[in-house]
Amino acid sequence: SLTGGTITDGPYSEAKELVGGYAIQNHASLDEAKAGAVWLLELHKEHWPEWEGEIEIRQMFGPEDF
Repeated sequence: SLTGGTITDGPYSEAKELVGGYAIQNHASLDEAKAGAVWLLELHKEHWPEWEGEIEIRQMFGPEDF
């Protein structure tokens, strides 16, 4: 999550929070997905400094699905 210019890691978002959009990224591992989430937060921080929000990482499908 990005709050007050600081990126923090948290396991769950609260039910009262608003879902405002989504991004689909393709990564080979959870570590890569976490790095992609940080990249997306840094992009928001750079271009929209007053923005605050969270990213939730979810696997859509894996190699075994093909």
